[in-house]
Amino acid sequence: MEAVIPDQTATATPRTAAPAACPDDGAPPVDIIIPFYRRADLVAPLMEALSRMSAEIAACRGRVIVINDSPDDPALSAALEDVEHRATGVPALSVRTNDRNLGFVGSVNHGLAAARDAGHDALLLNSDTRPSPGAFAEMRRVAYADAMTGFVSPRSNNATLCTLPPQAEYHQQSPAAAEAAFRRLARHLPPVRYVPTAVGFCLYIKQAVLAEFGLFSTDYGRGYNEENEYICRANRCGYRAVLANHAFVWHEGEASFAATGGKAMLETGNAARLDAACPEYRPSVEAYFASPEVEAEALLTALLPDSDGRLDLAFDFSSVGPSHNGTYEAAKALLSVFAARYQADYNIFVLATAEAARFHGLDRLERVYVLPPDCNRRFAVALRIGQPFEPQVVVRMGRWAVFTIWFMLDTIAWDCQYLALGHGDLTGLWRTVFDHADAVLFNSRFTEAQFAARFDLPAGLIRLASPHSYRLADYRPDPAATGIAPAVPVGRHVLVIGNHFQHKYLKPTVDALSRAMPDRTLYALGLDAHPARRVVCQRAGELSEATMDRLFAEAALVVFPSHYEGFGFPTLKALAYGKPVMVRDMPLAREIRDRLGEPVAANVHLYRTTAALATRLAAGLPAWQGGPPDGVGEGDGWERAADELADVVTRVLARPEPALPRLVRRLLAVRALAGTGGAESAQLSGPVLSPLGLAAGRRAEQLQAWAQRRPRLMRLVRPLWRPLWRRLSGL
Repeated sequence: MEAVIPDQTATATPRTAAPAACPDDGAPPVDIIIPFYRRADLVAPLMEALSRMSAEIAACRGRVIVINDSPDDPALSAALEDVEHRATGVPALSVRTNDRNLGFVGSVNHGLAAARDAGHDALLLNSDTRPSPGAFAEMRRVAYADAMTGFVSPRSNNATLCTLPPQAEYHQQSPAAAEAAFRRLARHLPPVRYVPTAVGFCLYIKQAVLAEFGLFSTDYGRGYNEENEYICRANRCGYRAVLANHAFVWHEGEASFAATGGKAMLETGNAARLDAACPEYRPSVEAYFASPEVEAEALLTALLPDSDGRLDLAFDFSSVGPSHNGTYEAAKALLSVFAARYQADYNIFVLATAEAARFHGLDRLERVYVLPPDCNRRFAVALRIGQPFEPQVVVRMGRWAVFTIWFMLDTIAWDCQYLALGHGDLTGLWRTVFDHADAVLFNSRFTEAQFAARFDLPAGLIRLASPHSYRLADYRPDPAATGIAPAVPVGRHVLVIGNHFQHKYLKPTVDALSRAMPDRTLYALGLDAHPARRVVCQRAGELSEATMDRLFAEAALVVFPSHYEGFGFPTLKALAYGKPVMVRDMPLAREIRDRLGEPVAANVHLYRTTAALATRLAAGLPAWQGGPPDGVGEGDGWERAADELADVVTRVLARPEPALPRLVRRLLAVRALAGTGGAESAQLSGPVLSPLGLAAGRRAEQLQAWAQRRPRLMRLVRPLWRPLWRRLSGL
């Protein structure tokens, strides 16, 4: 299997952050306080990390205070004594050994008292951490960017609300892999996040807070929740806890408490104590984890590439049904060509019902993975071909992907007011799309102009008129597959194409033509019934592709009477079969003629009114002018359209501004569309599964690829494939 589910464990080696300069703004020196209990093996890696930050620590006028809280542990004592007496590169380092075990709170308070008495800031650092260069300086810069910031924690791989990526499978990554994942995502975050509390694994406390609120409460014994109570105490006077989103400190987690034992009892007892002392703490934390910011951070994980450097890209076919129309055929053609050309760059998924996937053969496309629309997988980019008509479509797109691209096809449903009935606030829905999309494509210059005239398109929106294929050969199937010759003898029937929508103007046109040409057979594609004897009615969307092709191939003329279109597939299909076509005179029809050029454009006959059409055809049918249509139109067709889409995807992924603020605004908008908010809206789509969380799906993909190379076998196993995929991928 060439394509694999993205695997964060294979993330590239991180780029080392340039050490940030400490602010030269009169801020006090900082004491870096590191309590050790047992675990002598933690001393060397932490000191090595600190030695790489020596210039940074010195610039912050920092001193490193190491506290030995297990004086009866000879291995730890020896390791710390060695650190203190040899040149480690860690500036102003001293080791203080407690006379007896004081526990975490007692040891930390010993260091905090020293910082307070010296008039210093304090930076608490767990012994099982590895700070990255620049982390301390960035935390200090963030601390002094706001006078009411009292506490700062960095981001980490394993530190509750500091964790980025947040999914559990990333918590135990190596320091290098964890930092690499963090660096990829951190550029999408603003520098600061205001949070209900900070985390004691690495906690910056400003001197003003220490001087006013003193030390941690000893009611919390050996530890757990002591920093939360302290932060709540200060917060009641307005001091805030924040995250320094661009600082990273790796954290093993639970090293000290694992050595002491009794973690569960400490957590339970101290949690009850905290609830009693600070009833605001738990609701604040619960609200934070239900916030759009947390949902957005989980969604950002989709920007971590797999081991081959691929990101996940989704095509939203959730509204595609088991029938034929121009929108569905365009969507399928673009998907097929894009997948063939860009499967080395992206893992390509299509979100569709099982029925639609079978009908359109989506499950037979090589290395295109079909998932149900209600899946919990998240993507780097999601694309929808066709404007939405239901809020849940916008909600799904808004929560599926970091970046969203919409392919808008026409404004007909907005302009024809009867079509908008039953769709609620279509204006508000489409404005939400434009306000929060990363890019919008249009299938013609005419369509782009229509949307631009009706909606206030944001200035920063990436937009492109990217028409469907203008290569006529793309609209005529291979004769070897259909048995239909490229140019059959001119037939006698006139093919009139439309459907039940009134703007298609099918019945009035058939009425007029049946009177003007009583001896001519008319095939009315899209009309249920007609009283005229020589009118043959065919339901739209229910004919097979082969039947449709034969109707075009055997026609003498094609009439496309619609008053309003966004692109006009029937015009191109008629020309592909060498049939002249009568089209209502409108800007789109002229755009098509201009794109095709002569001599084929001479076969696009424009008319203004139905009466004029009837008069023209009563005098005789126009004949095809020029040679056969082979090779007419643009040379690259759907390949050009796929390349334009790929270019837009690249531009979206390369946007320089952080993605998270925009993501949060979008999630707020889709929560409002969903009619809920807060904790309830966080449950709308179920849990957010990271790419790595679907690693079990690799087996399903490998089996699918193997079977796709064996068509006979695939026909046998296809009915069983979807439940197998769902079971193996955990969807």
